[in-house]
Amino acid sequence: INKKSLFNSVKKGYFGGISEVYRPYGENLCYYDVNSLYPFAAKNLLPGHICNLITSEEPLNLDELFGYFYATISVDNDYLGLLPVHQEGLILPNGTWSGWYFSEELKFARDNGYNIKVYSGYQFNKVENVFDKYVEDLYKIKSNSVGSVKHITKLLLNSVIGRLGMDIHRLKTEIVNYEKYKEILATKPVSSFKYITE
Repeated sequence: INKKSLFNSVKKGYFGGISEVYRPYGENLCYYDVNSLYPFAAKNLLPGHICNLITSEEPLNLDELFGYFYATISVDNDYLGLLPVHQEGLILPNGTWSGWYFSEELKFARDNGYNIKVYSGYQFNKVENVFDKYVEDLYKIKSNSVGSVKHITKLLLNSVIGRLGMDIHRLKTEIVNYEKYKEILATKPVSSFKYITE
C-alpha cells in the first residue's frame, strides 16, 4: 500500500496480539498452551494488491466482504471482548462504537453475538499461500533446534505479519543547500525546516 489515505485507514484496523484473562478463577480446569499463533495467522488468506473503496447508504453484506472496513459495532457482553479499540492502550469495550477492522475479525465477532453494521471500506482480492512455505520451513527448523537458532527462527516467525503493519511513511532529515531546499519544498511535503546562515 503506497497511498497514504488507504494506508492510514488500514493501519487503524491492524491490531497486535491480545491476551486477556476474563475469569481468573475456576475449578477442575485444563490449561493449554497454543504456540505459533502469529505464524498460523500468516498462513490464512491475505489481502492482495487489488483494492477498491466501496460505500453504501445501506449496510453492506459482511459475508461478501474481504478487506478493511469502517464498522459500527454494538455488544453487551460482560465475558468476552473480541474487537479492540485504541484508547490510551488497547481495550475491549462493551456498548456501541465505530472503527476500522479486518472483515474476518468482524465476521467472527458477529458469529459470537456482536451486532455489526458496515457502510464503507476497502475491498481487497484474496491471496493464498503467501507465507506458507516460509512458515513451514522455519517452523521445522525451530522445532528441531535449541539456543540461539531456536530464538532467531521464533523471532522471524512471529515478526512476519507484524512487519506488514509498520508505518511506510517515515520522516527523512537532510542538510541541503538553498536550491535543493526550494526543490524539495516544491515537490515533497515538509514537516519542518531550519534555515542556517554562515
